[in-house]
Amino acid sequence: MNNIRRYFLLFLMVFATAFVNAQKLGYVNSQAILSELPEVKQAEANLEAHKNAMQKKGQQMVTNLQNKYAALQQKEQRG
Repeated sequence: MNNIRRYFLLFLMVFATAFVNAQKLGYVNSQAILSELPEVKQAEANLEAHKNAMQKKGQQMVTNLQNKYAALQQKEQRG
């Protein structure tokens, strides 16, 4: 009975050691990989151009609203 227990513990230690050694951990810097892809660079350029266009359009809308508000105030003052 004692031999069976020893063999079981020996087997368990060998199996556990093999299992631990089989696990290899690492990491991948996906941000660095993605930043090098030409598709990502093109998408970023397109996004930046779209952002600038939307900012310009938004500024034009604000200016247009301010002009209409000023015209409405002048119309109200005139009666």
